[in-house]
Amino acid sequence: GAVKIKTDTQDITGNKALFLLLKDELTVTGNVTVVQDKTVLKGPQLFVDLKTKRTRMAGGRVKGRFTPR
Repeated sequence: GAVKIKTDTQDITGNKALFLLLKDELTVTGNVTVVQDKTVLKGPQLFVDLKTKRTRMAGGRVKGRFTPR
């Protein structure tokens, strides 16, 4: 089903999400969209390391619309 994740700075949507509690990792797959202010990224997969707060889009073509602050 549809997944919606809201953080202090980002809104993330996708088809599925997998949270690995012991590794503090989140994977969102399927039509992933990340919105931060006016910047929008879209791609097939998003990997988030919750310890380092790093995110990585992967799995194929990634499209983005970037708006500087």
